[in-house]
Amino acid sequence: MAEHGGSEEHRTTGGRVTFDRVRGAARHPVTALFVGAVLLRLLAVAVLGPRLSPDSYRYLAQANDIVRQGPSGFLTVLAAGPPLYGLYLAVLSTLGTGGLPWSAALGQVLLGAATVLLVARFTARGTGSTRVGLLAGTMAAVHMTFLFWTAYVLTDTLFLFALALSADRLLAIPASRHVIRDAAAATLAVGLVLLVRPTAPAFAAALPLYLLVAGWGNARRLRRIFAGFLLPLVAGAGVLLAGMLLTGPALISRSYDRTQLYLWFGLYAGLNWTEQGWGMEGVDFTVPPGVALVPGWSTRLPSSAADGLASPTDETSLSDGESAAILRELSMQAIVADPSHVLRLWMDKLRIYWAPFLPEYSFVHKVVKTLYLVPLYLLALVGLYASRKDSPFFTLSLVGLLAFTLTSMLTVVDPDQRYRLPAELFVVSLGGVGLARVSRRLIPSLVPPEMRPSETVVEQRSPGR
Repeated sequence: MAEHGGSEEHRTTGGRVTFDRVRGAARHPVTALFVGAVLLRLLAVAVLGPRLSPDSYRYLAQANDIVRQGPSGFLTVLAAGPPLYGLYLAVLSTLGTGGLPWSAALGQVLLGAATVLLVARFTARGTGSTRVGLLAGTMAAVHMTFLFWTAYVLTDTLFLFALALSADRLLAIPASRHVIRDAAAATLAVGLVLLVRPTAPAFAAALPLYLLVAGWGNARRLRRIFAGFLLPLVAGAGVLLAGMLLTGPALISRSYDRTQLYLWFGLYAGLNWTEQGWGMEGVDFTVPPGVALVPGWSTRLPSSAADGLASPTDETSLSDGESAAILRELSMQAIVADPSHVLRLWMDKLRIYWAPFLPEYSFVHKVVKTLYLVPLYLLALVGLYASRKDSPFFTLSLVGLLAFTLTSMLTVVDPDQRYRLPAELFVVSLGGVGLARVSRRLIPSLVPPEMRPSETVVEQRSPGR
């Protein structure tokens, strides 16, 4: 959605919106955006202090394993689940920067500020307007839930950074002059998202749909896009094969079984979800004897579980693969036995996922969240409608909103609505588009012509190949 009418144009090369060529009215706001985002997040950490949840201890233990055991420790963590947050903490630990929770929170200050710039950049790419990108970045900088979760030693801030990076790489493809390279980079970026937290499979699964839209109307270009998409997959298959040759098939088999267990435990927990217990094993339901437990959905896991999947002694007698098979059978039986109940459950989770507040929140909390989130949602809807002709940006935004919503509908909605954060990344971006549209309509009636701001337009060149 390129917006014209400004006095100064800044063109991109190969679809890259870097802000490097933006002078005066745009370069300094980018610097101010980053500095402001850092200061706001520092304030949040200073006020809240580094916060630990039961999951935090598991990540700290993973970091300790990686530091003590080196590559073998990393492989152990990798076999247990997404390893990147544990690796992030391990790197900070080796730097000796003081208490690890404080180091993690301060590192997340920088990651959060970098995410703000990425939101600005991928929104500018998608809309063709640097001004719209800066508006979206500003909204990301002040977004209250992004600020709040910066202080927690949890995966959320790193996950948002990886997701924003993947959105930026994906939106670079439509105007790229190096299609294979940029498609491969986008696929790798989506892979990073999967390696941070196991809640993005639906987003990754929709990648071919987005790539189809990005290359629509040009068969040769479409083939090159999918060639770039397949390159990392082929390379990854080669790495897996090499790993099997070096370590034997056991590690690969364990990782596959662990992935199956995460998926089916999540679905089983979701089918037993209630608003009072939030789908927790030990509260809403109990798994059959011997079935392995998954962190995040069980109250019986020790807080210092280091391998990503730990069960109390003598309670787990089945392998991950056997446990996944049992949970799969129980889940399918529940769906077939009462599909209307399952549908009502999904609708309840959809309502709570996007609710501005939960019933147990205080009155002040309810008022603040309503006054903040309802206008943001409305701006995002305006932005989604305004972006309908920008096919790649519209498609990616819709995929982001639907994929993470669907994931929580099928599994669980957490009691603090933390799993909504990835979808909020796209809400904020669309909110910037909506704010630009609304302000354009309001400014002519409120501001004299000589005082109206000019726009910086990012002109997308036609791809060269």
